[in-house]
Amino acid sequence: MTEMHTPAQAAKIANVSRSTVSRAIKSGDLPARKGNQSWQISDSDLREWLGVQKSVQRTRAGHVHAQMDMEQVAKISGLETENRMLLENLRKAEARVDRLEVMLGERWWHSVRDWMRKDVK
Repeated sequence: MTEMHTPAQAAKIANVSRSTVSRAIKSGDLPARKGNQSWQISDSDLREWLGVQKSVQRTRAGHVHAQMDMEQVAKISGLETENRMLLENLRKAEARVDRLEVMLGERWWHSVRDWMRKDVK
């Protein structure tokens, strides 16, 4: 004979609330038979329902994990865009520094040349 459980016993075995078990019975997800005073759930039906519940939990966890991955991808994409913009700004700043160094070098050279010309006269 198959072992039978009350909804309270099933809830304890499944580590869920009694109301969760009652909802599963009412929805037809967890087969049960009306006993003398309460619903009776066969051990095999309870084990099958638990397997489905664990599968759903794994799917939900996978969905959350996938959602986190998508959030991370979006964040990485944003950081890559920001990095490209910063590199472009750095290149522009380096080019400006190079031009300023050239200008300062030319001015310095012109100043030295002018000073030397004054001494020659």
